[in-house]
Amino acid sequence: MANTVAGSAGVKTATPKWGYSESLSHIASPPTLQLTATDKSLNTTALVSPDVYEKQYNVLYAVQRETINENKYG
Repeated sequence: MANTVAGSAGVKTATPKWGYSESLSHIASPPTLQLTATDKSLNTTALVSPDVYEKQYNVLYAVQRETINENKYG
C-alpha cells in the first residue's frame, strides 16, 4: 500500500517498508525520545507529549462530529 506524502517539492508517493504490525515487532526497546515542536522528520521511534496528543485527538474528534452532522442534516 502506498501513502501519499506532501513535501516541499509537491506530492510524492511512498511505499512503506513494513506494515504496522511488522513495524511494531521491530521495536527492540520502548522509545525514550520525545518529539518537539521543532522536529522536522520522524525517522526513529519516538513519543508524543500527552498534551500534543490530546489536542490533536480533540481536533480530529470535532472534525469527525461535524462531518457526521453535515451528512445527516445536509
